[in-house]
Amino acid sequence: MLGILHRGGYVAIADSPCDGRSSAIEITEQGRQMLGIMAAKSAGFIRELFAGISGKDFDIAADVIIEMVDKLNKMREEPP
Repeated sequence: MLGILHRGGYVAIADSPCDGRSSAIEITEQGRQMLGIMAAKSAGFIRELFAGISGKDFDIAADVIIEMVDKLNKMREEPP
């Protein structure tokens, strides 16, 4: 994924000044522009997705999803 972003000009990769074994990643101006475009598109999607759902219903759904994820994690850790 990082390679794709780098080849597209969205990030720059350089040797880390602190540790020669790692790389420093920096978002480019082109990357910042794309991030702004994608953020605007996602904001509209999120608004549409949650339109008409009350805060109470959203909180209940979030609690149920968290409980389900916890159960799935436990099931994965404990073989049948």
